Amino acid sequence: MAVSQRLRRNLVTVSCVTMLAFCVLAAALADELTTTSDPESLGFSAARLARIGSWYQERVDAGDLSGSVVAMARDGRLVYLQAVGFQDRDKTMPMNQIRS
Repeated sequence: MAVSQRLRRNLVTVSCVTMLAFCVLAAALADELTTTSDPESLGFSAARLARIGSWYQERVDAGDLSGSVVAMARDGRLVYLQAVGFQDRDKTMPMNQIRS
């Protein structure tokens, strides 16, 4: 495997682990989150948020990761929640975005 490929794979791995850590922390603090349908009101671009899911889907399709759930919030309001990929790739069990 070329050095650039290993570096890319390591970068993706570190990014995913970091995002997972943030998601776990966010889940612990997310009890009081309310969902907003207008991300612009909180300073987010809806068009740019839409690119997040496609980026993660490309990583799943390339085999760099099995799946992820991405959430973004500001001021106690959830502006983005997207599940991509699989909990178990071998069993093709899709990721869930559980929100109670």
